Amino acid sequence: MRFEHTALVIPALVIPSGLGMSFLKSLNIRSKLILLLLLVSILAAGVTGWLGYRSGERNLTKQIFAQLTALAEVASGQIEQYFDLVEADVRAMGSDPTLRNALEAFSRASGEVAALTEEQEAKLAEFYNKEFLPKLSIAENAHPVAESFLPASPQARALQYHYIASNPSEIGQKETLINANDGSEYSAVHAQFHPFISTRRAAFDYSDIFLINADGRIVYSAFKEVDYQTDLVTGPYNETGLARAFRRVKQERGSRPLVVEDYSFYMPSFGAPAMFMATPIFRGGNFLGVVAIQVSSSRVSDIANFNGNWEKAGLGKTGEVFVVGSDTFVRSKVRTFMEDRAAFIADARARGADSGTLSQMQAYDTPILLQRARSAAVMAAIKGETSIRIVPSDYKGRRTLAASTPMALPGLDWVMVAEMPTDEALAPIRLFQREVIVSVVLLSIASTLIAMIMSRLFTKPLRKLIDRAHKVIGGDLSVDMTLSGNDEFSELSHDLQGLVHNLRNRTDEADKQRAASENLLGRFLPEGVVRRLSQIDVSNNERFNIHDVVQNATFIYGKLSGYEAFLSSLPPDKAVGALDQLVEMVDLAAERHGVEKVRTVGASYFAISGLSTPHLDHDRRGLAFARDLVAIIKRFRRETGVPLEVKVGISTGNALSGVIGKDRLVFDLWGEPVVECEALNEGARPGEIRISLSLAKRLGEDVKTIQPANSIGLVALADEDESAE
Repeated sequence: MRFEHTALVIPALVIPSGLGMSFLKSLNIRSKLILLLLLVSILAAGVTGWLGYRSGERNLTKQIFAQLTALAEVASGQIEQYFDLVEADVRAMGSDPTLRNALEAFSRASGEVAALTEEQEAKLAEFYNKEFLPKLSIAENAHPVAESFLPASPQARALQYHYIASNPSEIGQKETLINANDGSEYSAVHAQFHPFISTRRAAFDYSDIFLINADGRIVYSAFKEVDYQTDLVTGPYNETGLARAFRRVKQERGSRPLVVEDYSFYMPSFGAPAMFMATPIFRGGNFLGVVAIQVSSSRVSDIANFNGNWEKAGLGKTGEVFVVGSDTFVRSKVRTFMEDRAAFIADARARGADSGTLSQMQAYDTPILLQRARSAAVMAAIKGETSIRIVPSDYKGRRTLAASTPMALPGLDWVMVAEMPTDEALAPIRLFQREVIVSVVLLSIASTLIAMIMSRLFTKPLRKLIDRAHKVIGGDLSVDMTLSGNDEFSELSHDLQGLVHNLRNRTDEADKQRAASENLLGRFLPEGVVRRLSQIDVSNNERFNIHDVVQNATFIYGKLSGYEAFLSSLPPDKAVGALDQLVEMVDLAAERHGVEKVRTVGASYFAISGLSTPHLDHDRRGLAFARDLVAIIKRFRRETGVPLEVKVGISTGNALSGVIGKDRLVFDLWGEPVVECEALNEGARPGEIRISLSLAKRLGEDVKTIQPANSIGLVALADEDESAE
């Protein structure tokens, strides 16, 4: 993840190069040293502070992200647990015999209530006109009329009158009325079942519990809003979330479903958002109706907001956790709204929010279904991804750190979002930034004072000449002894430079002679051995104890047949010349393949691929050289008519190398691959290349081999057309 950082800015003095050099040359050594120490100290402090700031910001951001992720998961888990509990309870209510009996009793008794008198009808209409409709008109910004909301059934109006209009409590608080004392069977049934249902509602913090008969009439409501006793099929609330839940349950009743209707604006609650869960009630196989609950939005908001204990939960002074639906509208109250509703509304209005939406927030006392949250973190969670990211602008236009995760809820597509504004989240690192700047300033002042004191000790030209002389004594002849200026130290430095120049010339001549000697040794010994020999002090009569382990190398041992007859058939000078020509061609082939010759003794030629210079493909180089060796001998035989043949043994592995002797040096190798390649050579026939089993495995398909019946290795067949360059 990429984070944006606020960089520490350290001012720099920009001087044109020519002017800068003139300025520096005009300074004395003491001033130069003071300036140098000052610049180095400022640079070191600045770089250290900047790196510390970057590291601190990155680590703090990761820590905040981890904290927000944990909070989002905790809040999400608690809401999921709450809904699991509610789901289990609603399902239990669907099969509860008490509620089954209550639904049947309420359904039967609802149709036997006596109609209202004209005076009572007037009081019911007065209730709608004076209590319900004024609040609804404020929330909905409309002018509804009572006739649109009054139940059509006389019995329904009678029950609304007895349990709502004539109840002195505030609307929405009618559950305290157990018996209307109207002498009806309904009031007797209500007195019997209402305490049980009301207790259950309080225990689970439901906004309301409804019993709806098979025809769609709400025959019982624990909370007694104006939806009480209305018809959800033909009545004024037939398009509400509760009506949709009833229809879905009735349609799917054979599967005993649990239906969840997400938040929607619910007119009986003065248009405020409401969410419902519903399940069917059966008597045997007969569908009696539906039990439904209205989920408390306050309960969901309290869980998401850790019951208002934001700082204790780890959200600081401005962090918050809230729920968002798939439509990007919030499903819980946000912290800024809960802490100061007026400030929230004012801030939203200043950012250009719709005035009608803000009026609804004030009327409903909630931003649910009214406040959008469409940040990248929200959109990622809606897609099913758990994410952490920096959000440039949240629902309040703040730059925040955000963590989001989808939630597993029955019938709901909700996500949980935890946010903390960067101003608070990164406040410690901002404080650290200021402290670093102050520290750099103080360190610069201290460095200046220290440099002025110490410059007296380290700026004398004589000290500089002594230091350079020590370097010359140590063998560094590239030191320039000259000093700029016109003082005596400058004159002395020029004389010393002349001595160093003469010494350098003599050293160069000695190096040339040493190089010539090493070049001569290189004709007889491997390059690595020559380098080791050049490091030995022969003046101390030191023994040439040079040894090494050759690892991952390929050993090639070739031997001529017909060699003796060839030498005896020619005069000595011609025989040696022809042999020299042949060896030169083989040496060129070895050099071409990066193979080093170790020795030629009589008719044998011993070489190694990977001796001084390691090669990853030493095995292929060795085999290629062996094939060239066979081709060279064939060509030599064709051109001279001399019946020479060669056989080659090749092995691979590790061996010990070293130089033995004191006065006459001999370089040799010992080890299993050395013995193995010689044994393979002995077992080969003229014109044949015989390789070890381990080498054949390394080469794989790159070499054609056959397996002789009585061989200790494999035979690598050289192509007949192949010849040395």
